[in-house]
Amino acid sequence: MPDRLSSLNRREFLKRAGMGAAGLALGASLARADAPAKRPNLIYILADQLRADALGYAGDRKARTPNLDRLARQSVNFSNAVSTMPVCAAHRASLLTGLYPSTTGMVVNELRVNPGHRALGHVLKDGGYETGYIGKWHLWGNEAGNHEEAARVPFLVRWPGRVPAGSVRDACLGTPDILPSVLGLMGLPIPAGVEGMDLSRLALGRGGPEPDAAFLQGLGHTYL
Repeated sequence: MPDRLSSLNRREFLKRAGMGAAGLALGASLARADAPAKRPNLIYILADQLRADALGYAGDRKARTPNLDRLARQSVNFSNAVSTMPVCAAHRASLLTGLYPSTTGMVVNELRVNPGHRALGHVLKDGGYETGYIGKWHLWGNEAGNHEEAARVPFLVRWPGRVPAGSVRDACLGTPDILPSVLGLMGLPIPAGVEGMDLSRLALGRGGPEPDAAFLQGLGHTYL
């Protein structure tokens, strides 16, 4: 990472972001100096095992989440978002490739994703962005269990002046839909073979096709 990025503290970095998505991973991209001037920055935030109903803005009176509540007021809220594979590494593989876990083969944490997939980082780099990943990759372990509580997740998209603040979309959104939707918002090419749907038009307050369902795949460490 260039010195100008490493010198930013967390608060300064978040302030400089022009567009943010909160829901499923923490990564960041800052446009290079030679990139077009008005292209958005991207911050993507993942909260591990954060249920959709465990937030103040979602109606939980015991949850004290003032920053996320403020983010929700500034964002479009996809109220029917599902973590297609609520297991750490398997979810991240689906998130970064736009593919279902049954396609990536990432069904447990102990596997490694095929490096041949064209992923989000490749598209961002080719589009003139510098990228970084901060924080946890996944919890190592082979515990099996019921992850149903972690399947329904919050998903917020904030882009001042572009995304209608405080709006709610009830379209089904699964993990594979995130990559094409983010790239669609940023005007970057969506890799061929992506299995998710581009929902960027919905995020911008427009009409458009919606998935019939958001699937939860029970593979490896999940019991359904």
